[in-house]
Order: sequence, then structure tokens, then C-alpha cells
Amino acid sequence: MLEQNDAFYSLSRGLTAGLSNFNRTAMYNYAYQYAFNYNPAYMDATPYGGDCANFVSQIIRSGGGNFDTTGNYQWYYYNSGNRSTSWAGANSLYIYI
Repeated sequence: MLEQNDAFYSLSRGLTAGLSNFNRTAMYNYAYQYAFNYNPAYMDATPYGGDCANFVSQIIRSGGGNFDTTGNYQWYYYNSGNRSTSWAGANSLYIYI
């Protein structure tokens, strides 16, 4: 379990400003809640080769990651038809981060 003073952690080294401050407790709680019970608010990317980046993006978002809709590299999800490639694509997410 995370300590209370460990709930907020800056990961600004090498990450975009939109992902610089995470609420790690919220991220942990989200991952724990949805690891085996899929969140119906998001698409299931399993048919596209796997759901790992999609799930990681959901966790980042739950921890306070802000959508980034500007520039060459973007990260956002509004629905399955309106999302960035970095939301559910592992390589694209890696490049974005």
C-alpha cells in the first residue's frame, strides 16, 4: 500500500507536461478495480492486438493525466472512434511518453 505522502509523485523527467503529476493512489485503486473487471466506459482493444496500452492509458488518466490534443504527438480518448493512436497502441504510447 502507498503511504499517504507518496500519493502524489512528479514524473516530469522526460515526460510531457500533460503527464507530469500523478495521483499514484488513484492509479493503484483504478488498476486494482479494473484489472479483472473491464471498465465499460472505454473500448476493448483486445481485437487490435492487445489491451495493455489502453489499460495503461486508463490508469494514467485516472491518476490525473491530462489529454494532450496539440502538436505532432497527442494522447487522448473521447470514444473508440475518437482517440489518439498513443492511447491504445503500445509503441505509440512509448513514443509519446
